[in-house]
Amino acid sequence: MTLSIAAGPTGTPLLEQTIGANLEATVDRFPDREALVVVHQGVRQTWAEFDATINEVAKGLMGIGIHAGTGWACGAPTLPSGPISST
Repeated sequence: MTLSIAAGPTGTPLLEQTIGANLEATVDRFPDREALVVVHQGVRQTWAEFDATINEVAKGLMGIGIHAGTGWACGAPTLPSGPISST
């Protein structure tokens, strides 16, 4: 797969990774560190648990026909809600 990158001048070099690849690298480095904490909902997830949640969401999206390369948009609150388990 060829990545498409368009960037203007920047003092910070690009990572040259997809978001998914960057997430997997972070999970590999810090599987047991906290990744997500939402105090008022009692949600705490390590990077490994957060990755598992993301994979479940991805499976659900694929189940309704959204696959790599499919354009789509999602409007959502910036907090977890619903069936995210807490530890």
